[in-house]
Amino acid sequence: MLENKIYYTIGEVADEFNVTFATLRYWETQFSNLKPDKNKRGVRLYRKQDVEVIKKILFLTRQKGYSIAGAKKEFAKQRINGDEEEVLQTLLETKELLLQLKERLK
Repeated sequence: MLENKIYYTIGEVADEFNVTFATLRYWETQFSNLKPDKNKRGVRLYRKQDVEVIKKILFLTRQKGYSIAGAKKEFAKQRINGDEEEVLQTLLETKELLLQLKERLK
């Protein structure tokens, strides 16, 4: 889990979400609401709101099966519901816990 900071480096964000730097840079070109700040050297600095956008992109693409184009349309419609995302995440965590328990009972 990312620390509670104002800015996160591209490395911290990539590690947190198990994506490549190239993926994050590509998403910047595709999603207008993902615009990390850059310092004088051009190093990307992601804010909490950028991290939230990344979470939503991952939710749509990994959990819901959307393509990038489909995820862009969902962002444009602003139909993504944070509660739905939390419920799905809780269900996935519960599933993982149950699978671990099943393995222990074997």
